Amino acid sequence: MKRTTLLLLLATLPLSATAQAPPDPLHTSLNQSLDRLQLGSPSARWSLTAQVQYFDRNKPAEAGTVQLSYAASDQRRTSFDFPSFHQIVTDTAEGHRSEGDSGETPPGLAEVLHFLQDPASRSALSNATLKPLHLKSQGVRLDCIHAIPEPGRHTPTTLLQQTLCTAAGSPALRYAHLESGGYSVFFEKVDTFQGGDVPLIADILFAEIRIARVQFTFAPLTPEQQAAIHPSPASQPISNATLTHTAIKRLNLAAMYPGLHSFVHPTVSIDEDGAAMLLRLHLDPAGKVIDARVIASTDPYNAANFAGNLKGDAFADPYPTSRFANFSFIAKNPEIYGDNFPPIGDNPGSAPSLGGGNTSP
Repeated sequence: MKRTTLLLLLATLPLSATAQAPPDPLHTSLNQSLDRLQLGSPSARWSLTAQVQYFDRNKPAEAGTVQLSYAASDQRRTSFDFPSFHQIVTDTAEGHRSEGDSGETPPGLAEVLHFLQDPASRSALSNATLKPLHLKSQGVRLDCIHAIPEPGRHTPTTLLQQTLCTAAGSPALRYAHLESGGYSVFFEKVDTFQGGDVPLIADILFAEIRIARVQFTFAPLTPEQQAAIHPSPASQPISNATLTHTAIKRLNLAAMYPGLHSFVHPTVSIDEDGAAMLLRLHLDPAGKVIDARVIASTDPYNAANFAGNLKGDAFADPYPTSRFANFSFIAKNPEIYGDNFPPIGDNPGSAPSLGGGNTSP
């Protein structure tokens, strides 16, 4: 009698209690695409050279070179060589160290390099609802999957913008929204390297405005390159936070522009949905803005006025040496989207202005 009762109880248990439900097709498809990116795998050993051309209103501007040697996630050496920015960053088990110009790399570069090595948080994506959608970038129709956070759960900012796309029926990733800041990347040409996908030509976009084109060359890591992955005596320790787009967190936006709403530093939002601006800031040793250069904007005139007003303003915390920082915001209307900001480009169209002439704080 007891055995019969036990069998009946087992028969009434939910299927999830006896066997895990298979992943839905969107999660399966997304994982297949992510699995093809092998540059951050434990066995990866590689080097890359990237020729980078930046644009100013679609005309060639500053150009430079990036070289990266990768032996492990905690054994990397990255050098940035541009006319206005020279920096070498070494990552070892002892931490991160930098020499040369301090501060952030030219816009979007750190985010693209990070994406190639660590394209997505699998745990966050596995707990998110996925939504299929179609985008068009650089003239290519894309089949995309957008992660929608679960209601009532704390969600990383990166997941709010996590959109990954393929094209033409291939599982290779061709487009992705990067970490907060408004960046995305379009892989124009993809090839295979060490059993996985790598980009050969990529466009870095800000609010769907092309700011740079990158041509990659990948090669196996040589013993000489691996031996060179060590910090020089002249290098200085840096925190991991300074390697990516984080400077906006330290900028006192509320004092300078009360109507600003940003991905990274939300304050009071303005009514202009979709207005976007990306600046490159040069700071003096006291943390004041020496120069603010507009990299891209949906409203160049007002962006130029805003950049001019930043000069002489100080970050919340001074820095011991001069440094560079990237500053961006994209306005949104929280009454429409709340905290679930849709992917840029999901609703293409002309973006409104930043609002009305006077951009003084």
